[in-house]
Parts: sequence; C-alpha cells; structure tokens
Amino acid sequence: MKPSFTKKVNVQFNMYKLLCLITLFALSSFKKISAQCSCTGSSGNLLVNPSFETSSGNASTANWTFSGSGSFSSTTGYEVCGNRYGLITGAGTVYQEVTGIPVGTLITWNIWAGVHTPGLSQSPTLKLLFYNSSNTIVSASTITITVDRDVDNYNGTPLLKLYTLSNTVPTGATKVRVQGSVNGNYLKLDGGCLSYNNLTLGNKVFFDKNNNGLFDAAEHGMDGFVVNLYVDANNDNTPDGNAVKTTTTAGGGTYIFTNLSAGNYIVGIQNNIVGFVSSTNIGSSSNVDNNTDNDDNGINTVAVVTGNETRGNAITLTANGEPGGTNVNNTYDFGFTCSSSSATCGRVNLSQGNFIWKDVNGNGIKDATEVGVANVSVKLYRDVNGDNAPDLVNTGIVDGQGNPIESLTAIQSTTTNNLGQYSFTTNIDEGRYIVGVTLPAGYVRVLANSATPDNDVDNDNNGVNQTGVDVFSNGFILNYYMEPPTVIDGDNSNANATIDFAITQTGGPTPIDFTALEGVYKNGISYLNWATLQESNSSHFDVERSNNGFTYISIGKVNAKGNTTNRVNYNFSDVKANVGSNYYRLKMMDKDGTFKYSNVVNLTVKLSGTVITNVYPNPFINKINLSVYSDKQTIANISLFDYSGKLVLNEQRNIVKGFNPITISNLNNLPKGCYTVKTQTSETVLIQKLIK
Repeated sequence: MKPSFTKKVNVQFNMYKLLCLITLFALSSFKKISAQCSCTGSSGNLLVNPSFETSSGNASTANWTFSGSGSFSSTTGYEVCGNRYGLITGAGTVYQEVTGIPVGTLITWNIWAGVHTPGLSQSPTLKLLFYNSSNTIVSASTITITVDRDVDNYNGTPLLKLYTLSNTVPTGATKVRVQGSVNGNYLKLDGGCLSYNNLTLGNKVFFDKNNNGLFDAAEHGMDGFVVNLYVDANNDNTPDGNAVKTTTTAGGGTYIFTNLSAGNYIVGIQNNIVGFVSSTNIGSSSNVDNNTDNDDNGINTVAVVTGNETRGNAITLTANGEPGGTNVNNTYDFGFTCSSSSATCGRVNLSQGNFIWKDVNGNGIKDATEVGVANVSVKLYRDVNGDNAPDLVNTGIVDGQGNPIESLTAIQSTTTNNLGQYSFTTNIDEGRYIVGVTLPAGYVRVLANSATPDNDVDNDNNGVNQTGVDVFSNGFILNYYMEPPTVIDGDNSNANATIDFAITQTGGPTPIDFTALEGVYKNGISYLNWATLQESNSSHFDVERSNNGFTYISIGKVNAKGNTTNRVNYNFSDVKANVGSNYYRLKMMDKDGTFKYSNVVNLTVKLSGTVITNVYPNPFINKINLSVYSDKQTIANISLFDYSGKLVLNEQRNIVKGFNPITISNLNNLPKGCYTVKTQTSETVLIQKLIK
C-alpha cells in the first residue's frame, strides 16, 4: 500500500506545532530564569513584597505607598521575577521606607524597570533617598530610566532592565527610601532588592614568644603588618585571584574587614622581617571555622612580590551565623615567632626623631619656630619594677656592714646632633625604659607637658623628674612592633621616636626669683629653708619628698607672699623623714597654674636600734603625736605627768620594724598647764616638756 500523503503532512504539521510550543515555552522560561532575581546581600532583602504579589502569586501592592494623579497596580505581561510586576499608570510616585540601617553602611538597591516610548519624555526616575529624624533628605542618589519596552520582543532578554543605585548611609540618617516615579504614560517595576553586606571578619596578629600557637596573657599584638583578604568561592583553600581588600594591623595588632557578603574568604599576612616566621602548629588550628579565638590560624607561607605571606585556610561567613548568632567573626588570628637563627628578631629600635629643643615660650610643645639643642648628653635606663625611677645596678661592691652598693648606671648613652635629635643603637630588648637628659650649662627644664611618654604623642615635653642637673622621663614600654606608626613619628611601628624634652635658658620670665633650697636633719626632723628675692603673682610652694630621687610625693604646702620685690624667707619641717636618703624639692606654683621646680636637697637619716625622733605638737590641744623608729619589734611605754609630777596617763604601744607614728588622743579634759611626756623602750628614753 502506498503511504498516505495527507497523513504524513498532518504528522509533520503536528510536530512543527509541538516544536513551536516548546520553543515559546523555553523562551518564556529563559526570560525569567536568566533574570537576576536573587537578593545576594548578606543582610537579606530589606524590602517587603519586592515583586508586588502574594506568596501564592496573586496581585498585591502591600507595603508600598503611592501618591499622584495616576494609579498603581500589580499586573502581568512584563514580569521578570515571579508572576507579576508593579505598574504606575499616569503620573505618580511609589516608594517603600526602611529604618535601622547603620550609619556608614554601603547599601545597594537593584530594581528591574522600564517604560514605553511615550514615557521616555516623562522623567521616569529611580531614587535612593536618606532622611533624618526631621524627615528631611540628607542625601540622595538618582538614576533616569532609559529603556524603551514598547515592543514585546525580548529574544531571550528580560522585558525590563536591571538598574542599580548604591550609596553610603550618611551621618544623621534614620531611614532609607527607595522610590520610582514618572510624570505620565507608564512605569514598570519588578524584583526590587535593597540590601547591604554586613558581615565582618578580623582579628589579631600577635608575637608568639613561646611559639605555642596561642595568644597568651603575657604576649602582645603587632602593628604595621599588611593584611590581605581573598575570595575562595570554590572553598579549596586557595585564593581566587588577587586580594579584594587590604588593611594594616593597628591598635594592638588587630585588623578588620567590614561590609562583606556571605561566602568563603582567606586572610594573608605579609611578613618581610628576617628571622620572623609563622608559629608552628603546636596549639594552632587549620580549621578557621572553629570559632576559636586567640589560636594561630596561619597554615601556609607563600612567596609574593613584597616578600612572604602567611595565609590561613578558608573561612565561611554566613548572615547571622557567626559566633553568638551575629554577623561578626573576630577569630582569624596569626601568631609569629623568632627563628633560632635570628639575632635581631624580637628586639625594638629607639631611634631617630627623639628631640631636645629650646622651648622659648615654655609651653612644653615643640613649636614650628623652635630649634633643637646640640651636644646634650642623653642616657637610657631600665625601669623593670615600673616605679618611674631608673633601676640601680649592683656594683659588686659592699659597704662596711656587708650591704651591696648600687649605682645609677645607664645601659646606653649618646648626645644630640646639631639639630637636637638623638638616637640609641637599634635592637633593644622588649621592656620598660626611662630616658634621662643632662641639662647643659645655662639651661633649666621646662614644666612637664606630658607625664605619660607612652601616649604616642610626638613633640611634647616628657621631662618630668629632676635630680641635680639630670632630667628624666617617666617609664615607657617598648614592645616588638607595637610602637607608634609612621604617621606619628616618621618611622615604622618597631621604633619609638616620641620621647622628647623641652629645656630653656635661665634668665627667662618666672613667677618667683628664689634662692637655693637648703636643709639639715637634726633631732629627728628635716629642716628646710629657702627665700625669694622677688615674687610676681606667685601662689604657693608644694614641698615634695622622694626616697629614690625620682618618684616624689607632696608632704606639705607653704603659701607664698604673692607679689613683692623684697626678700621673703620661708621654712618647712618634715617630722616623718625616712631612714636613709630623703630627697626634697619645691614645686613653686604661680596663680595661673604654671610652676617651676627648685634644686634637690638630699638629707640622709642614719638610725640604729630604737629612736624616738619627735614629739609634737607643742603646745597641744587634744592629742600628742610621737615618731618612733626601730630596727626591730619592741614595746614603748608612754607616760604623761602634770606639773606636780602626778601620772595622768600611761599607755603601752607595740613597735614594729621601721617608722611608727603614734597618737595619744582624748586629752581634751586635761587642764591647761605644763606637762612632761616620757617615752621609754628597752633601749632609749625620751623626756619632752609640753604645754597645753
């Protein structure tokens, strides 16, 4: 039988229709599938109902606000994401507002949009607006819609165009508005995504002194290290190309990367220091995602253009999936240690830029017109015990009683150059130090501007304590790569060039013209005397005492005359002098708060056994004070007799080794007259006449 021609044609025609249907379905599907409809920001989509439909695909304009003479609806025909899109017919504006976005956040709005040909002349625009609490616009980003979608001929291209507006939330902004508007014809909107990347990754680069792979309490971070951030999309622990962000450790070795999207990242630390290597894997962790802080995560060290870079494995950041359910992961740490072959690793520079200058106006700040002082002797001392006094060094010699003799010995010495700059040799051990300056002839120190040399402030006066002609800073700590950054003192973070001293020539203006402080120790009392030759607006004298010549305390105050051109004599008595050296100085205060120090007087108290050094006041009112020094524990018997010899009071007090202040109180009821107090120990008796 011959085949039926009609049947063949019908089969071919039906197959052709099927192919057409499949092609149309594929094109229609491609129109939606190829569109970017996902909201990739780690914050998620901040908009509600971004595609203008319910979860079941029904029409909805909920959560959007419309104003204008036209209308706004949810409809079909040009949808890109989902089953519907938003349509402004005629003139109008549609918007949605979001609050609670942190200031400084980079926020992005992606939105599909389009118009017909007549609408291109009707100012179709998209805006990203920021409002303050007064509902006033503080910043805005605007883009004009230029895509004509008058003809439904997509050829695999979505019927609308994807537009993107980005801006940083400015200071004062309390809400963000996304807005579309047109003056006539139509404006189509779909698939809006308002989001920001709010994930944060950081933490610390530290000096792993004991090389155990852990950041221990006695260890510290290191500043000035370059940190690179890489993307590792396929999570193979290898960076996908170049670094996407770079920063530098600061503030104790910390680093931070903000505004990150969800994904896999690798951190690398550049290290160009000879002999400085990544910590071994003892205590270290290759699993960066273990959310464990203070463990070394540096696994691989690779050669890069700038030297070496130590990198960790990939860490995965997810929204609200970081430690504590937050968007912050500060557990990516790196430990570095010194190789056994390095002689300089772990040591600090105290180098160029430290300055001694002539402070003409006496303000303790290096002003632009002030110059340095050349040939000034500068010394470096240790301050291991942190008492702001240079440590004394055992000379290996003993005195007549077998006690070791200690002396003030600098560990390094230098002199300022012709610009007033000084420097010590490099490679100083970590620790606490003090700088001392010997005043040149004709110079005095300027009042201290900063008693905290560790404040990382350059060109301020750090001269605080004075003994004779030597002026000293307080103690400051040198740590490996924890010193001021280049922007402060011109060198790297492994050098400190901020320990400066202000001095000025004698004969400058001063509120008080005074004679030298003099003193003598006698019968348990330090007697201090001085005089002023003239005074101008002077306030008072603070009398200060030290047992080491560096750390002083105020022990009394003597009011000054104020204003006079005549000589005025002053005195002060210290009834509580320490056994051994007692250094005294005056802090002479002006009424405007400025001050100047006198010379230093050293009075030595040599006592042995038990000694009653003083009984006061005389006359007394309701109490008597006694000062007893003893080199051992003992008992003191204290008796008080009236003028007839009658015993009116008798007490016993325990005496400890050292200085013992004793007060006899509740003497109000004794009648006025003459009394005798007798203080007796096993070794001494003191009888003192008193008046009430």
